[in-house]
Amino acid sequence: EVPNIAIVTEYCPKGSLNDVLLNEEIPLNWGFRFSFAMDIARGMSYLHHHKICHGRLKSLNCVLDDRWVCKITE
Repeated sequence: EVPNIAIVTEYCPKGSLNDVLLNEEIPLNWGFRFSFAMDIARGMSYLHHHKICHGRLKSLNCVLDDRWVCKITE
C-alpha cells in the first residue's frame, strides 16, 4: 500500500502566484520574477531530492508569504 503524502506550508497572505502575476496594480520587475523562479526551482529540487513527484506545478499552486517568498502547494 502506498502511503498518502501531503505538503504542509504556513499561511501565505499574498495569495497565489497566479493572482499576483495577473494583478496589474502590483509592479513586478525582473528581480522579483527571477526570485519567484528561483524559489520554485529550489522547492522542486527539494521534492526531487526526496523522491516526491509534484505532478501539478502551476502558478495557481504556488503561494507567496508575507516576505514575497514563493512556496509550492497542493
